[in-house]
Amino acid sequence: MSYPTDMNDLQYDLRKWTEKQFTTRDMNSILRHLEKEILELEAEPKDIMEFADCFMLLLDAASFQDIYMSDIWRAIGEKLEINKKRKWGKPNADGFVEHVKHTDKPDTPSGDTKELVVALDWVLSDYEGMCTEGFPPSANWNRRVDSARKAIQALQPQGDKQ
Repeated sequence: MSYPTDMNDLQYDLRKWTEKQFTTRDMNSILRHLEKEILELEAEPKDIMEFADCFMLLLDAASFQDIYMSDIWRAIGEKLEINKKRKWGKPNADGFVEHVKHTDKPDTPSGDTKELVVALDWVLSDYEGMCTEGFPPSANWNRRVDSARKAIQALQPQGDKQ
């Protein structure tokens, strides 16, 4: 059996196949199908093909939004680092734990210089990497630029903000 080993190539193959095979699909239909596959995964949690079904649908949904697997992979790493720093509550009635939400904490970086450097490095390395590989910037580009701008603004003294 031959299939691409590069994650973006595999996602590209999946997208080409789904576009040809399922011409009427849309984001809603992909997500409804994913819900069905999750129920099958719950029934057969040791079946790796059920995991594959769910993962393929997630990748197809991401492709629909022009999000690349490499972006997802990077976001998973970043989200893991965020989660490591969070406070976590107790298991709820369904048995899972959520992070403690703080309503007084802004949605922007705290103003820490390290956060600014990380945000700028993230934006610039992603952009430079995509440009050298011939890829257009991802759908996340504007969000990343906005995040970097907010980090810069948070570092500026009150009188200097424009």
